[in-house]
Amino acid sequence: MKTPHPAPGQPILVRVVITDEDHHVLLVRTTGSRSRWGLPGGIVHLNESPRTAARREIREELGLDITVGDLLATEWTQAHTPGRRARITLTFIGPRITREDIDRIVLQASEVDALEWADPTRATTVLHPSIAPLVGVPLDMPLNTRYHETIPETS
Repeated sequence: MKTPHPAPGQPILVRVVITDEDHHVLLVRTTGSRSRWGLPGGIVHLNESPRTAARREIREELGLDITVGDLLATEWTQAHTPGRRARITLTFIGPRITREDIDRIVLQASEVDALEWADPTRATTVLHPSIAPLVGVPLDMPLNTRYHETIPETS
């Protein structure tokens, strides 16, 4: 299958905060030259909505089909490397998954080589400083952030 290219302009990335029944946060360690712990997610492809991209990335990285909830945070990150572009990242609230869901996780080795269920204290010590504050937010409280996708009907 041909891999879609990211949209031109500022890339849009998505992340999903997934928790378990004990309120631990799912962290994934990415593969590649800059392996690091983060939240599952990735880049939005051309003509793909952010919520659809978040669901696709979770399916690709973890083998799970989940419901992506409300928008938790929006972040703009300035490019720090020559030739790179600034980016916008949308972080969504994912589900609180069950033990049965956890048992069905299958990592895509080309993108993720490990996962960890971390309590918020542990998560804040291994996550990038821009992501760490998101794991301490009570995810079952109503948020003031609203996210809406307008997708035209096709005939």
